[in-house]
Amino acid sequence: MLSADVFTSFPGQMWEKVLSKVNKAVVFMDDPCAESLHWSGGAALLFGAGARNVKRFSSFESGAGNEPKAVFVVSTLLKGRTADIIKDIVSLSRFRYCVVLTAVPHSLHLHADGVSAELEGNVAFTHFEEKLCGWMGSAEYTAEVLHAPVHFARVSSQLLIAPAFADLFPLLHTDLSSINRKRPEKRRFPSLSDLDINSLPNELQVQIRALASGLNTLFELSNTREESFTVGPMSRLIAAELANHPQARTRRKSSTHKASVVFIDRTLDLTGAVGHHGDSLLEKILSVLPRLPGHVTDVQVDMLELTHLQRTPETQGVLTPGCLAQTHSAAAASLWETMLLAKQKEAVMEVRRQVVEAASKENLPIKMNLGVSSPEDLMTERAHTALERVFEVLRGLSRAREHLKLLRSVYSAGDGAHQATYRPFIKQVLEVIFSPNRPECPDIEHASGRLTDLLKTGFSMFMKVNRPHPSDHPFVFLVMVGGVTASELRLIRDIVSTHKAGTQVLVISTRLLRPADIPHLLFSTNRLSPDIGV
Repeated sequence: MLSADVFTSFPGQMWEKVLSKVNKAVVFMDDPCAESLHWSGGAALLFGAGARNVKRFSSFESGAGNEPKAVFVVSTLLKGRTADIIKDIVSLSRFRYCVVLTAVPHSLHLHADGVSAELEGNVAFTHFEEKLCGWMGSAEYTAEVLHAPVHFARVSSQLLIAPAFADLFPLLHTDLSSINRKRPEKRRFPSLSDLDINSLPNELQVQIRALASGLNTLFELSNTREESFTVGPMSRLIAAELANHPQARTRRKSSTHKASVVFIDRTLDLTGAVGHHGDSLLEKILSVLPRLPGHVTDVQVDMLELTHLQRTPETQGVLTPGCLAQTHSAAAASLWETMLLAKQKEAVMEVRRQVVEAASKENLPIKMNLGVSSPEDLMTERAHTALERVFEVLRGLSRAREHLKLLRSVYSAGDGAHQATYRPFIKQVLEVIFSPNRPECPDIEHASGRLTDLLKTGFSMFMKVNRPHPSDHPFVFLVMVGGVTASELRLIRDIVSTHKAGTQVLVISTRLLRPADIPHLLFSTNRLSPDIGV
């Protein structure tokens, strides 16, 4: 029987390929890969495997004269800016052996070059190996280019995130207008639901296909045949790519395990993602503390209070900040799970207990104030301004659910005796999926791995056959396109335990959301042309 441990161990297994190459090497790594490694054991894994040094992936870095071997780990295509940075580093160094590991598969390198079919061998990688030898200065030197799908990071026993896709976000109607402006009037799309993968800009095509490829590798490793379902236009596009992935079709013929995969667009419910009303200690921490440099999820914890140093300009930046990711201590990992999934009061009490125990053990005087700040205290002036813009956009985003037939609202209207209440979209979806009556829901569409397109049926196109349903299998993946909050993770756990306790649910999300992320995703990213390193 499938176990969640099989999938949560997947990121660590993917890093084994990298670790096998880093002995006696200086390692250069881009930010998304560094964040993935951070949650899988950190730089200690590289040094334990024999790495001499670890550096940022930057044109301003290089190897020392006594470092003849380099390993590059990148999350992007080996083209454009990424190739230029590798060239700069190699040209400034004296390497005689270079290994490049990219999380983007060879097939997508061919796609980016305009080659529609997979050629024999890894011609794109071989061509880049020749470039590496040229930059090193001799064809006699050694160059290797390999695919290492290190996209995912295990944040908890219930959650995998994908740092390389942190800015992947469902398209809005303004994006549809941008696409239609470049098309003849008679070929314009009436709605987001009518978009197909080939109508999107090349950068977005690459990112969607890379995510589908990463999911396929996850299922391939676990010998799993998935049955996919979608809620939302972007989810439909990703599921279609997974369904039509050449290796996926081969895998499904021999897979022994079965699981349901439900893709959900974040834009169908932004209410739960922008508020500070969640009963989660972790959400408060993520909202207050600054991020670790180059990271999307983890934060900097000021360690100065644990030392004898005084807070002066001279001590600023002297100490390496602490963080939330704990991969080497079982007790710390358990506390992290409590902060992530427990109610705020329970989490605060557990943190207080462990701090008191640790301080008593070391005979340290402690002075704690673990009272929880009000939401107003947690918001900076900049966040106020951004959130005002968010609520303006939310009124326009009401069209995001206009294609739905049943799940059209995320609140229950009040009356003279009761106020209106928020009904999380994910809660509605899960209650439909795990209802013992197995009600038909046209908003949850089935994506077939045997056809070239989606069956837009809500389980009901073929009335005379045994229709696929997300609750058919004891293992369910929820793929949140655009992010998930800590409060939603606890909600998912509680709903599953209430409605179908024997089912295992694993969440795969493009990011772990904090309230300020939504303004960033709405206003500061180019959804149609994401940065793919080109």
